[in-house]
Amino acid sequence: MTRFTGRPTGLGTAGAHLYACGTAAAHSSACGPASGHSPACGAGAPASSGVLADLTEVSARPPTLFQPFAHRRHPAAERAADESIAWLRGFDIEWPPGQWAQIESERAGYWWGLFDPGAADYERYRLGVDLITVLFPFDDAYSGRFARATPAEAVAWAGRWLRLLDDPGFAEPCGHPINAPMVDVLRRAATIGTPVQYRRFAEAVKGFISSLGWEFAGQDDAVRDDMGEAAACRFYTAGCGGIIGLLPITHDLWISDEVACRGVFRAYTEAAVLVISLYNDLFSYAKEQADAPDDVNVLAAAVREHGGALDTAFRRVITLHNQAMDRVVCLGSRLRALGSPDLTHYTRAVEELIAGNLEFGRSAARYRGGEDSLPPYTVTRTPPPVPLGPTDIATFAWWWDEHHLTGHRTALRYRPAPARSAWSPAETGITDM
Repeated sequence: MTRFTGRPTGLGTAGAHLYACGTAAAHSSACGPASGHSPACGAGAPASSGVLADLTEVSARPPTLFQPFAHRRHPAAERAADESIAWLRGFDIEWPPGQWAQIESERAGYWWGLFDPGAADYERYRLGVDLITVLFPFDDAYSGRFARATPAEAVAWAGRWLRLLDDPGFAEPCGHPINAPMVDVLRRAATIGTPVQYRRFAEAVKGFISSLGWEFAGQDDAVRDDMGEAAACRFYTAGCGGIIGLLPITHDLWISDEVACRGVFRAYTEAAVLVISLYNDLFSYAKEQADAPDDVNVLAAAVREHGGALDTAFRRVITLHNQAMDRVVCLGSRLRALGSPDLTHYTRAVEELIAGNLEFGRSAARYRGGEDSLPPYTVTRTPPPVPLGPTDIATFAWWWDEHHLTGHRTALRYRPAPARSAWSPAETGITDM
């Protein structure tokens, strides 16, 4: 295993192929000097998420994971983690045998210190710490060795959670055994944040909660056998959208609805969500194969798709990661060019969240040395020589579409209906006029 040294790895021309694992890249729209690309960054590359099998020289070398951001730690990380464990203990939850010992040993809240080292104050910082402390046991109730629900019950919990997020008093019953501490986090988020900040956070959490039925209903084989389908599923079900959605509260940032609806902002945030989701699935692969092999995991799906070839599957996931990371870099530069201090602060907070999540995946006790189960790879902060082309996964491909990036609508183009006076009987289906 090649370990991350924190030093850039110069890759030259062959590095473009290593980054994309065989994707030829082109560029068409300016991205700004902060991206590290020369001279431009945008759409125009062929869509691909695969491996070019005949690049023998490239495929013989370990793939390179592009992660350009530096991580740091909040000075109160240790203290907040201890306080958060005591906070969770205070709810007197009846845990399955062995789970509380795991919670104490994992000290998940500590890692919020790497996720969000620049939080505005300690109260806001503790909000994120407590969310991470409770989020993992909350998630473990759905599947794995501490699961407490049938698939049908898991879907019902998710539905009730949607009601809870919309209840100003947070009084709706849910049935989830870890409900009380999660409700406490929601109530504090609504109190600390502005109404707009909380609404955005709640909407992001809704995306996570409402998607759980897709994964846990167990009716969709494609998400377990096809990497593209798994990536689209885990983009929602990994819950990373809610984590990013908390940043405007913990940093007390004002981002208007007008800006938040813009294609560039949405694509930037979504690309960051995908990057963090892929870290989750890469480094939890060994743990999930042991504890919950039926869970959706992007690497596991890629392995099945490629007949059990872990090395090939791993390269494909790294390719998708690098494509998404390249979008984060390019679109972050475009957001900062708008000149808003809060937008610039937001992009820096997202970058630190990404960097911290990579360190979490590689080092956290929760994943039980999950990195050791992966094929060799290197990590570089050096951007690819040319921008990486779009993925062929439809959920994400629009991030490279300049028409959608520059408009407020990021779905299908709006076509206004013709004026009534222009309708003909054939167009309306009415023949008796």
